[in-house]
Amino acid sequence: MNILSQQENKFTNFLNQSINQGKIITRLCLIKALENKDREIAANRDINRFSIIRISQRTIITSIGKITFKRRYYYDNYNDSYIYLLDAFMSIPKYKRLSNELELKILNNLALLSYSKAAKHACDESYIVSPTTVANVLNRVDFSPKYKEFDKCNKIFIQIDEKYINLYNCRNKKPFFTATIFTSKLKLYATENYQRYELANRTILLSPSKDELYKKINSLLINNYKLSKDTEVIVSGDFARYIRNSKENILAENIIYIPDFFHVQQYAKKLLGEKLSYDIINSLESVNNIINQLRMMHKAEKEDKYKRTKIYTLKSILLNYQNEMKYWFNDDYPGCSQEAINSHYASPRLAKLPMSISKESLKKMLILMEADANKIDLVVDLKNKESTISEIKDFSILDYKEKHYIDVTSYNHAFREVLTNIMRG
Repeated sequence: MNILSQQENKFTNFLNQSINQGKIITRLCLIKALENKDREIAANRDINRFSIIRISQRTIITSIGKITFKRRYYYDNYNDSYIYLLDAFMSIPKYKRLSNELELKILNNLALLSYSKAAKHACDESYIVSPTTVANVLNRVDFSPKYKEFDKCNKIFIQIDEKYINLYNCRNKKPFFTATIFTSKLKLYATENYQRYELANRTILLSPSKDELYKKINSLLINNYKLSKDTEVIVSGDFARYIRNSKENILAENIIYIPDFFHVQQYAKKLLGEKLSYDIINSLESVNNIINQLRMMHKAEKEDKYKRTKIYTLKSILLNYQNEMKYWFNDDYPGCSQEAINSHYASPRLAKLPMSISKESLKKMLILMEADANKIDLVVDLKNKESTISEIKDFSILDYKEKHYIDVTSYNHAFREVLTNIMRG
């Protein structure tokens, strides 16, 4: 889709024309430089070892468009093999049409966009990269995120949740698991009706399995948050068993689980008709009265299994976590906002339908989204198959100068100056 202005603007037209001409010139210069480098390698090669077989074309898709250049194909007499010396020297991967820089741009876009849109926004309009090609790129690569390191803190907060999504070739929705690690809640600004906070030293984690999520949490606590024996770790979340039993999976000696305030109050309001105030939570007698009331409700409710489950869950939480729920009313307790984190950082990409993400791709997709949410660097192994010849001399592609003759009459003044400098070498 192109959005066109109703009023003609000469500067806009000039800018668009200049950008398109710049791409054309860049492609021409790149083709010329590669072919010059191929001639230079041929002139300086070991003639006894490398025999020229033929000159072949190769096409590579880049972010500025498609480039097609010619290079020589050699027979290696020492190793009894065939090789393109230019490809080996320039580290151009075998059997690939997409350049490395285009693949990296596509992967960068995948954190927020679908397969087709990620390719569309990374590639020049003159060439269309299919969603299948993008999926193949994603499945081939490996990622290594570089998480931020933080100073040691006395308290570390961890909030955990899960989210269900549709996956390719899966009848039912599948879960993935999310967590946020931070050290405190900072107030950015406040007005009469609104207060805005920020989670300090925040790291968002996304994982396709519970085990892998806890592995990430433990690794970050030890290596990035400087966890010690004296550090208090506070875990919060809903009533899922894997969250309540986080003590068994997180490698911290001083750790407690606090039920999510929102979920407890939501259950209490639906079942009891009122929310749990500080006076109720702080009174053992009041809590016991509510527990007894829930026991009676559980016995009386025989038809609605869903409601019976909710009654039993609230009763268990009040029975086992009364002391932990008192943290709700402490000034330094930040609460649990993991569902909001999911809505901001996971839903925009994974809530789209129909889903084209497979189980195999989900793990890598979550790492991309994780890096984007945390604004961290991501080291990518593209797993290219490259030809390497140690005997090739290290020529710089920019050192080789040759005069280029280009017709500059059809271009504007600024581009004529650029082209004149290119022709002068």
